[in-house]
Amino acid sequence: MHPFPANGRTIENDYFSWLVSFVSFNGVEKYKKLLMFLYMTPFDGGALDENREIDGTDFRYRFFTQFSISPPDRSPILELPCNMLEMMIALSVRCEEQLMSDPELGDRTSFWFWGMIKNLKLYCMTDDQYNVHYVKNAIDILKFKKYKPNGECGLFTTSAPVDMRTIEIWDQMGWYLNELAT
Repeated sequence: MHPFPANGRTIENDYFSWLVSFVSFNGVEKYKKLLMFLYMTPFDGGALDENREIDGTDFRYRFFTQFSISPPDRSPILELPCNMLEMMIALSVRCEEQLMSDPELGDRTSFWFWGMIKNLKLYCMTDDQYNVHYVKNAIDILKFKKYKPNGECGLFTTSAPVDMRTIEIWDQMGWYLNELAT
């Protein structure tokens, strides 16, 4: 069962619910506004993070394949640019499946995603405390790489000897995971 059932079931509603299912936990329903904002906000990776953008949009094909759906030729899902939610969930899944998989610990995709939300200072943005201006500002800091050199207020905070604003998100995650392992 998806955490946010669609009233008028559409492929777009089902896709959003499916995305959220990757990062669900007991209480995720308190974050519907935040998750919807991330879903509605385009992610432009530019040349540096084009791979994160591709991973995000590729998730659409994973959805269609998983449910054996033939996408309509001009499905709105396929024509839209990658959004922040897709990018962050795709990054969390890639982190878990390719780098951090541990059968003893189980699937930690949700852990990686909500860790990024916490670093963005958005974990406090539950539906009852939601402030769209605060959220937009936090996402703008991420999008325009206005976070601190150590990554604070971006997706990953580290003590790496590199300015996190100058490297790919994938490499930022690598620095973060290396520190986490030590």
